[in-house]
Amino acid sequence: MVPAVTTDWSAPYAQAQADIARGEMARAFAVLAPAQTDVTAPLPVVRLLASALRALRRNRDARPVLEHLTRLQPDSAIAEHNLAAALGDMGDAVAAEAAARRALTKGGDAPETWLVLGRALTAQSRLDEASSAFGQALARRPAYIDALRDLAQLIWMRTGDPIGAVGPVDQALVGSPMEAALVALKSAILLDIDSPESA
Repeated sequence: MVPAVTTDWSAPYAQAQADIARGEMARAFAVLAPAQTDVTAPLPVVRLLASALRALRRNRDARPVLEHLTRLQPDSAIAEHNLAAALGDMGDAVAAEAAARRALTKGGDAPETWLVLGRALTAQSRLDEASSAFGQALARRPAYIDALRDLAQLIWMRTGDPIGAVGPVDQALVGSPMEAALVALKSAILLDIDSPESA
């Protein structure tokens, strides 16, 4: 029997790291692409390949790589979160919800995971659950701009009330009244849903 040939990934890995450090994601992917079909590729190589694909917004190509990472790391909440985020970006809300919930079950509690879950639930029109998930994200990071924006859009969609929609932003501003990003977010929301004057 001929023994399986194992690729030495040390040089391609170092090259891809250097490419990514220079922002050359396409070059990094080209170097790491053979890892897509190499079941012996080490975990750091597979992780870097997934990062390059995500940075290139090639989520459909990233999906099997990210799924492979969840199998390589069955207890990893981070691997499940990364899969959930990619699935959400692809528009597969049901699968994104399932992966986000697995991340939470595996001990993940990052606001980013709650945000991904909230977006997946919003896409499925499960708005009460989505509102709760965004609330969980904000409980962990009160000035989380993405979660505040999504929650404001959700409130606006459900109520048509501009004051209610910016309510979560106002609450965050109580704790950080001089936070420019929060003020800018409130202005942008009001410009979208109310008037230039209020913005």
